[in-house]
Amino acid sequence: MHCPTHPSRVADVLCGICGQRTCAECAPTHPFVGDPVCPECAPAVRRRVVEYGAKANRSGRGAGGALAVGVAAVIAVVGTLLLLPDSDPTVTEAPTVDDSRARLLDAYAGLELVALALEAHRVRVGDYPDELAALVPDDLESLPRDPYRRDGGPLRYLRDTGPGERRILYSVGPDRVDQGGSARDPLSGQGDLVYPVR
Repeated sequence: MHCPTHPSRVADVLCGICGQRTCAECAPTHPFVGDPVCPECAPAVRRRVVEYGAKANRSGRGAGGALAVGVAAVIAVVGTLLLLPDSDPTVTEAPTVDDSRARLLDAYAGLELVALALEAHRVRVGDYPDELAALVPDDLESLPRDPYRRDGGPLRYLRDTGPGERRILYSVGPDRVDQGGSARDPLSGQGDLVYPVR
């Protein structure tokens, strides 16, 4: 069977909403649904996500708070990267912390991926999960590893359900010491790489 939009391509992808067969170009994987979505269903899915956001905004969990959290995360990442010295191949002394840019970018890429999966889970289920393991396999194929953990384990996530509920997603950071989500001090290099989750 051929794709209705691209007759020269085989329709080998099923839309996750209506089940219509189409090609991979016409039905890319949707960031919230997690399945391919055909061009006919994509506007309805987007509309539902926007409607959910508007409803959440009326209930006090609006886009303004999400934007503020996103801006704060970007400022933290950029600020940390700007404070890092360029690597010098002539230095033979071992650093006290692992501040390599590649490893730091790897950690933040994993944190961002998990944060998006947490939001997708919240949209799909109505609340954040208690553990990151709940994101697999519906929101993530597998949990990204923390490049700073000595045991190669995944990123960390804390959810305090007491008064003033808070959620913290973090990497143990360049000092490789788990400080329970305590944000890294850019001067001393001590602390965790924290990614805020609203």
